[in-house]
Amino acid sequence: MSEGKKAKVPEHVAVYLDALGLIGPDRVAEEDAYYDIISLINEAPSVLAKKTYEEALSFTIEGEAMRLTYCRDQVLKRALEDEKEARRHIQPIEQFEALEHLLAQATYTDGFGKSRRYPLRTSGGHYVRSAEIARTARLSEAFLPQAMVNSYYQFGVHSFWVGKAIEGIFRLFEERYGLDLVDLERKRFAERRASKK
Repeated sequence: MSEGKKAKVPEHVAVYLDALGLIGPDRVAEEDAYYDIISLINEAPSVLAKKTYEEALSFTIEGEAMRLTYCRDQVLKRALEDEKEARRHIQPIEQFEALEHLLAQATYTDGFGKSRRYPLRTSGGHYVRSAEIARTARLSEAFLPQAMVNSYYQFGVHSFWVGKAIEGIFRLFEERYGLDLVDLERKRFAERRASKK
C-alpha cells in the first residue's frame, strides 16, 4: 500500500477488525485490503461491478466471518462473474420487472380488492445480504441480479419464489416457442424510439 493510503480506516471497519482480533501485520494487511477494495469500487468499469463490489464489501464487514484480504483476492471476481451469469437468466430485465409488478398486484394484505402489496424480499446470493426492497425503487436499481432471481413474497410460513418463477416463464417461452426475448425487447424499444421521432 502506498503511504498515501495510511489514513485511519472508518469506524465501522475498525470495529470489524477489532471483532476479528487482528493486530500487527495481519491488521495492516486487512486495512490495505479495505483500501484496495474501495479503489476497485471507485474505478469499477460498470454499475453492475460497482454494486457487486459494494455489496461484497458490506457482506464481509457486517458478517464478521470473512477477511477483507479474502474478499479482495477471492470473492470480488467470483461475485461479479456470478452476477453476470444471474443477469443472463433474467434478461430482459424490463420484462422481468413488468411480470413481477403484475404478480405483485395480485397479492393482498388487507383483504381482497385492496392494493397494498406484499413486500418483495430476497434471500440474497453469494456474498449478498438478504433484503427487502423499497417499493419506490425499480427492481433492477434495488437488487443485484442474483437477488432478483432469489426474490420472493412471504405468506406466513409459505414463500412464493417470484424471481425463479419469472426466470422459468422466460425459459419456457424461449424453449417452447423459439422466442428470443432479449431480441424482441430490443426491437420493441427501437420501434418506440422511431415512433417518437
